[in-house]
Amino acid sequence: MLQEKYEGFELLLNTKMRENWAEGEAALRLAEASLDAAPEPLFRVEQDGRFNFVNVSACRSLGYSREELLSLTLSDINVDIPLAKLTPLWTDLREAGTVDAEGRHRRKDGNSFPVALRIRHLELEGAEFAIISARDISAEKEVEQNLAQSEARSRAARRHAGVGFVEWAPGHGGLIWDDDIYRIFGYEPGSNDPTFDLVLEHIVPEDRKAFEKAERRVFEDFDSGYEVEYTIICARGVRHQIREEITVTRDFEASVIYATGFVIDVTKTKQA
Repeated sequence: MLQEKYEGFELLLNTKMRENWAEGEAALRLAEASLDAAPEPLFRVEQDGRFNFVNVSACRSLGYSREELLSLTLSDINVDIPLAKLTPLWTDLREAGTVDAEGRHRRKDGNSFPVALRIRHLELEGAEFAIISARDISAEKEVEQNLAQSEARSRAARRHAGVGFVEWAPGHGGLIWDDDIYRIFGYEPGSNDPTFDLVLEHIVPEDRKAFEKAERRVFEDFDSGYEVEYTIICARGVRHQIREEITVTRDFEASVIYATGFVIDVTKTKQA
């Protein structure tokens, strides 16, 4: 009788364990299916850098089959993370919990591309993992590069033409100069904090009234643009003739929000 009860209990226990195991397996499959359906590439990485899960998007982005990718390590696809860096990186990740970074992924064909990475640390039953999502930012980087090149060409053209850019706003005594205005006034870029008083110090006495009148017009009149010409003696002692073209941005009540100006060195033009 006792033996029968024991066998019945064992059968019930085994059945329950199989049911729990089946439920756990189903939950795991559901979780991995959800990750597999994610539009961004996802990688689950062990401490030694090996992948134990990659989704369809990850395979597609790198040009590998799932089997091929699961045989590789994080260092095989990430240009900036050699195996020697894994241990210190894992220590930092463990402390931070989540890390956002940029890197470069290498495809199967050898070509690399920039990615924005979000890396999360996970710990389950004593085992540690990292979940990595990787977003291709090639288009964003191309836009940034094109903007930087365009700005560099614009700066070169303005410098060659002797044109600088200044901006200021009501209530602020300081001005914002670009590097070219610093050079026009004879200073190293960023070497001081430009103000109206500093500009007045460089303007020859006979032209200061014209400059101050233009400054007042910005705040007293309702026009959106002005021009003023004046001569300065720059910090190196050289005279420059300047034409400043001022554009004013106002609110609905015609109050000044900010003003911008192109400072143009017309010395050579005047001499010609």
